[in-house]
Amino acid sequence: ILLWYNCAYNVHKIEGAMRATVTIDKDRLDLLMKETKSRSKTSAVKIAIEEYLKKKKIEKIQSMRGKLNFDMTADEIRHRER
Repeated sequence: ILLWYNCAYNVHKIEGAMRATVTIDKDRLDLLMKETKSRSKTSAVKIAIEEYLKKKKIEKIQSMRGKLNFDMTADEIRHRER
């Protein structure tokens, strides 16, 4: 991870990450930290974002159920020679 400080703009940058200011209800954030067993707010929010994105990806895959056509059955795929 590349970390640099730009004095002219007072900007901190970590490659692949960005700082953001958000307003979150204190009780919800406290509950989130408790549920994720996080010691920091940042960690709790990162976990929540990752879990949300994972859930959405699963929902998207599940929505394709029955819409894809395969030439082979699941058993044929599992037991085919490589």
